[in-house]
Amino acid sequence: MERMTYFQGKIKETIEDYLVELRQPSNKDLEFVSVEDTNKSLSNHCNGLGRL
Repeated sequence: MERMTYFQGKIKETIEDYLVELRQPSNKDLEFVSVEDTNKSLSNHCNGLGRL
């Protein structure tokens, strides 16, 4: 159970970091990231954690 909480915390941190990056207007590369790509990369990340 403790392990699950740890990973949930990690996922939350990752998502928060990602959202902070998306708010940075100076990073032009992120303008080309589509919502679909974002969802896909987040779901891949979560699936990867589920396999640990």
